[in-house]
Amino acid sequence: MNPPSNRSASDLTVIAVVPCYRETSHILGVLKKFDETISHILIVDDACPDKTGDMVRNQTNDPRIEIIVHEANQGVGGATLTGYRRAL
Repeated sequence: MNPPSNRSASDLTVIAVVPCYRETSHILGVLKKFDETISHILIVDDACPDKTGDMVRNQTNDPRIEIIVHEANQGVGGATLTGYRRAL
């Protein structure tokens, strides 16, 4: 068992990883749900034919958002791992 920590919630960094494939109709609504407790949002465009990453880049101005684009589709697992690796 870990001892109690003296860290407060404000000391933590919370990063959201959002793997995307054909999500232009949903992604902006998803992004609006992230409140100020999320310090960084990683959008992983998994070679989306609808260019979800480009749409997010053009329609948002949230400085917490970073867009990573795969050249080839890697599936939801591959996109999630890309986001995790970037977060670390």
